Amino acid sequence: MLVKVFGAAVQGIDALVVTIEVNCSQGIRFFMVGLPDAAVKESHERIVSAVEHNGYRFPRKQVIVNMSPADIRKEGAAYDLPLAVGILASESIRRRVIAAREIQAARFADYPGIYCNAQMTTRLLNQFAVPDEAGLKRLKDAMNRFHLSARAYDRILKVARTIADLEGSEGVQVQHINEAVNYRNLDRENWGDR
Repeated sequence: MLVKVFGAAVQGIDALVVTIEVNCSQGIRFFMVGLPDAAVKESHERIVSAVEHNGYRFPRKQVIVNMSPADIRKEGAAYDLPLAVGILASESIRRRVIAAREIQAARFADYPGIYCNAQMTTRLLNQFAVPDEAGLKRLKDAMNRFHLSARAYDRILKVARTIADLEGSEGVQVQHINEAVNYRNLDRENWGDR
């Protein structure tokens, strides 16, 4: 799963933000792109050693690291920490997503054509995405405050159920509803900017 972390490159007397994107996927190779020098390329060995000596497991997956902007040379060992954080976070997120997908596959095993929360009908929402009392109150407040449609209500419940799955939660709780409502508001704000 893709994770973005940030570092900095020194160019003259200026510090420039370097975006480090890490993706862990199937495979067993380590790729680093974006004009890293030899010391940055060697960070793989330093990071593996540091991660494993601190009790974590370095992902035995294909790791692709993109450092941008690509036209600025990345030098030295200063990128070791953001690279390590990105790699560990990417693997952690990947495990959570796989676990949530397995939960959804088991949930919908008896429902042909339904494979994930986004495909739930209203009947399935009433069965699998019923929020707790505080969550239901928050959802009703959001519906009234933001003048949301019935379709938006269903979408918020689907997203909240997915957030709950990512946390490994049996039920949809108020914090899941809050997060889903916030995503909905972000989505509406972005549409208004276009």
